[in-house]
Amino acid sequence: MKMKIYIAGKITGDENFKGKFEVLKHYFETLGYAVLNPADLPEGMEPADYMRICLSMIDSADVIYFIKDYVDSKGSQIEIRYAEYIGKTLKFELEEVYPNLLDHDMIYRRNYFYEKKVPEKGNLNKEQIDRYLNSVRGDDAANGKE
Repeated sequence: MKMKIYIAGKITGDENFKGKFEVLKHYFETLGYAVLNPADLPEGMEPADYMRICLSMIDSADVIYFIKDYVDSKGSQIEIRYAEYIGKTLKFELEEVYPNLLDHDMIYRRNYFYEKKVPEKGNLNKEQIDRYLNSVRGDDAANGKE
């Protein structure tokens, strides 16, 4: 069975997101991964709809790969915290990426490159994460609405 990889990065506000995600999709397919690509989702939905779908893809993925611009994306910030919370393997693009050099040796853990840009998972407690995930998933009873 193929390993599944989810690509995370900035989509909203990036006019070139489709090309960026497509290059990585083809790259990871050549490495033998089954690629879960949020850039392939249809246009016209609400942000919460996209996030629900993306969190489901993260649930299914074996590895989550963060494009370097994830630090500028609200959605990717949610994805990284969720992925850490559920114990997924995280991989990160280097600050300067040359597509012909991209390989497993050039993908590092977040703590090595981004420790000052993204708070450690310990900065969010389980209650904060659960509250957000319940609101995204529409669990009104968990949010005090019945």
